[in-house]
Amino acid sequence: MNEEVETKASASQQALGWILAPLSVLLALAATMIAGLDFDLTQNNMMPVIVTGVAGVLSYMPRLIRTNRPDFSPSLVSLGVLVVAFVGAELLYILVGVDAVVSALFAAVVLFGSLLSLSGRHEWQTMVVFSGVGFWIALSAAGDALAFLPSTYTMPNGQEVSTLNLERQAAAYVFFAWWTASTIAGLLAGILARGVINPAGEDGWFALLGNEDGFNRSAAPLLVALGVWVFTFGGSLWHFYSVDTMDQLGLTNIDGYHGYVGYWSAFLTGVVALLVAAMVAERWFTRSMFIGSMWVLYQVSSWFERGIWYNDNLDTSLAPWLWFAFTFFITVGIYYIGNHERYGGWANRGEHE
Repeated sequence: MNEEVETKASASQQALGWILAPLSVLLALAATMIAGLDFDLTQNNMMPVIVTGVAGVLSYMPRLIRTNRPDFSPSLVSLGVLVVAFVGAELLYILVGVDAVVSALFAAVVLFGSLLSLSGRHEWQTMVVFSGVGFWIALSAAGDALAFLPSTYTMPNGQEVSTLNLERQAAAYVFFAWWTASTIAGLLAGILARGVINPAGEDGWFALLGNEDGFNRSAAPLLVALGVWVFTFGGSLWHFYSVDTMDQLGLTNIDGYHGYVGYWSAFLTGVVALLVAAMVAERWFTRSMFIGSMWVLYQVSSWFERGIWYNDNLDTSLAPWLWFAFTFFITVGIYYIGNHERYGGWANRGEHE
């Protein structure tokens, strides 16, 4: 009886997984509205997003076929995936009239998404679908940046300089920041859906999270780290849109220039967040507090040096002592928490855990 109930629950999860693809489209459109992008809901703008969303839905179908028709051989299902991916892409190009990039991305999402789904890597499959949809939003955001930023800039002395390469550089940052944020959001959605609307996979890295239905509390550190990663890219993009044109272009020879947070600062913050999450999972709380707090202190101090924020007290002869005091008291606080009788004693996980 228990096996029958588990089978029905698994089948229900298998049938619900496809909703993540249209959810990625809705979240992408919501992100464009929140960010204020010039993304009109016209046929030209929506067609690539819808085609990629449909490809995401189709990538879930082979798993449903294998579940409902176990007599179908894996090779037959894989052949069907290839036919749908490549023939479907060709029909989209010929009949619907989409361009070659849309057709190629359709084939890639169907092919790689299906392979990941059939192999039980449902989290990676969701990431591929979100990344495919996010590609078009990132492309639209980069187009907006190119349209807004000037290719020639008038300097304070009246001289006009060519900023075409700087304009392209800023647009490239916008594109990769949006695309990376969409990809990470897909991985976050895939882990949240694990055991809820997607089966908990038993293969790959995420199998270490445990195979259980419902929300997995053991994945909380990883979820927080991925959420921080998405938030840092969102904050980086917000800062880019809020600074002056000279900062967006990177005109360092103008007084008052301080630039923007940038791609690598947000990317490396996410890497540090994953490292801290791994330490928390292993109960290395003192080391996780030290690494996390020192990285935050480094980011804040580097932003001050670049002029992103300013404080009069930190621009005097006492500034080195103030920064030393910040570092000293943060480390002392970590040392006190880590050795306190009430909060200390955090042992590493044993092999049986």
